[in-house]
Amino acid sequence: MAGERMKNALRGTSRQLSVSVVSVSVVLPAYNEEAIIERTVLHVAEVLAALVDDFEIIVTNDGSRDRTGAVLAASAAKYSDLPLRVVTHERNQGYGAALASGFDAARKDLIFFTDGDKQFDVGEIAHFLPELDDQTDLVIGWRRNRADPPIRLFNAWGWKQRVKQVAR
Repeated sequence: MAGERMKNALRGTSRQLSVSVVSVSVVLPAYNEEAIIERTVLHVAEVLAALVDDFEIIVTNDGSRDRTGAVLAASAAKYSDLPLRVVTHERNQGYGAALASGFDAARKDLIFFTDGDKQFDVGEIAHFLPELDDQTDLVIGWRRNRADPPIRLFNAWGWKQRVKQVAR
């Protein structure tokens, strides 16, 4: 089960947690994700439940034109014990605005974000947590050995360079 893998991943790290992880907010920006958003939310909940006791999942529905909003509302009703909150943009405002709205809504000690389409494995949070200490404000991860087209690789490289500049 994924939850057991997460516990093992966290236990198997060479560094012990230097801070007490009290609570985590996961922000998922979503645009036209009706086909996958419920599975994404459930996967995030499973991973977080294996790692921390207190968490919330915030999905920013960024003006989706499909049934993403309806699926999220149905999921919130169906899984009423799930700490799921939905922030809704009536019209698409873009990825950055969706993240900002999710960050504004976050109430927990730490904020983790990833895409709502399961493009990235939220289980990677188990590798980020051991990097936290009292002096760390930000932990960033990216994929190695990307099999993307050259233009996408260039874009990723540029983004990584910009983040390095800002994070200094």
